[in-house]
Amino acid sequence: MATLNAGTGNDGSITISGSKNLNTDILADGRSYADGVVYRINAISSDTVTTVATPLGLVQNDEVLLINLKGTSDSNYDNAGNYEFFIIDDIVGNTITFKTSKTKLYGDNGGDSNVDNHHVVIQRVPNYQEVTIQNSSELSCSAWTLSNPAGILALRVKGTLLNDGIISVLGKGFATPTDGGDYGHQGQSIGQNSAVTNSRSVGGGGGGRVAYYSCSGSSYATLGVNNAGSTPGIVYGDEALVKLFLGSAGAGAGSWGNGGAAGGIIFIAARTLNNDGSIINDGVNGTGSIGGGGTGGTGGSTRIEAGTLLLGDGTISAIGVDQSGHGRNAIYYNNTTEAVSGSPTPYIDSTLEIPPSYEISGILSEAATIRVYNYSTGQLIKAEAKEAGAYSVELTSDDKVDLLAKKSNDETLSFGGVTPSTI
Repeated sequence: MATLNAGTGNDGSITISGSKNLNTDILADGRSYADGVVYRINAISSDTVTTVATPLGLVQNDEVLLINLKGTSDSNYDNAGNYEFFIIDDIVGNTITFKTSKTKLYGDNGGDSNVDNHHVVIQRVPNYQEVTIQNSSELSCSAWTLSNPAGILALRVKGTLLNDGIISVLGKGFATPTDGGDYGHQGQSIGQNSAVTNSRSVGGGGGGRVAYYSCSGSSYATLGVNNAGSTPGIVYGDEALVKLFLGSAGAGAGSWGNGGAAGGIIFIAARTLNNDGSIINDGVNGTGSIGGGGTGGTGGSTRIEAGTLLLGDGTISAIGVDQSGHGRNAIYYNNTTEAVSGSPTPYIDSTLEIPPSYEISGILSEAATIRVYNYSTGQLIKAEAKEAGAYSVELTSDDKVDLLAKKSNDETLSFGGVTPSTI
């Protein structure tokens, strides 16, 4: 049974107006770098990763997603799609240490070697308090490229995500190189880099040849169209999205047209998701019409975890287009008053467990910073600035804690051995 983690809310509340990119735009107050910065890694251990570039915009206690996006060849992709979430404990140079050890593998089959060539990345996962996406506004992410792997929109919302606009990774997944000669590229997918051939990659359809044969559709959750002279990609992945994959890009047809880009990855965890807008993870059409042109991209992977799910008039889609197969939707929730649907039909789990919440509360005679420490280890758990009057600090367990209230004049008040109460 899955358990909801709606995050800490430490990034505060945001409102999306216009078009915003989680990977490149600063959305939360107080940040100097984009909320969802993403970095490729070239080394990994049980609890550390080393980034290729300096990991600007990441600090201690940030949450990050670690994921293998691709694999290296059509016989070396067993660990593609593996992902985990971690809290950063320390950063020294380009080496990031996590507070917990990983449980999955991210490199060559059976291990962690060669991670750089597997397109393994870490991406900051913002933990918002509330998120509002206004009507006609859009939250998206950067598109995947071979040199800058991306295509992921991942966030947590401690309170309510109200989507009156668009959450979209349309065409942000795998993309096939541009064609121009007599032969077309196979669709880019997990495994090898796209090659000029009429044979499939893992999920990518085989390329076409001008005046001889058409390219075939690409596949992910469902099979692409098989056109004479080339072969479609194969179906891969799992319906519950235990692994997260970018969609497979469409195949090229030489000078007859190029393959379309695929959908990307969406991961949303929220205490309440109120979706009156659109959550889009579709592929885009190929170009050209002679001989059928290039085929389109498949849909991507959308995994939603919500305590309360309110779909209203909203839509959720991971549709493949232009002869290619569909992507995958997986929706986990605890309660809803509405029918749960999507296109294609989602995997549904209505048993999502909501963990209990606890709090320390009291009254301050003047403004102070409340620091909460583990009673046994002395480790700082949380620090929050509070105004005078009634206050509360939310915690994730009822373990006994020590409190320290530091006022503006540096006077401190301490309270030992306090047991949090259930909210």
